[in-house]
Amino acid sequence: VIATGYGLYMALPLLRKAYRPDITVAEAKPIIEQIMTVLYYRDARTIDTIQIAEATQEGVKISEPFKVKAEWEYKRFIAGARAADASTW
Repeated sequence: VIATGYGLYMALPLLRKAYRPDITVAEAKPIIEQIMTVLYYRDARTIDTIQIAEATQEGVKISEPFKVKAEWEYKRFIAGARAADASTW
């Protein structure tokens, strides 16, 4: 696994937590999708579309692009966590 930037700090711990030596591709894909959603929330100015690649001895399979599942309608996302005070934070 190669991780840089915030991926190193945010994604790698999630990968380590989910890792099992016998994990299947079918089990790993939703974990990767969840991690990419976390990273998208962290850097919301980026694109919300990803692709997942699977590399085996037979070759490489790359998924069609798809959007991560993200919800931006939460009240605190819209109003801010401190919307009731005059804070600039």
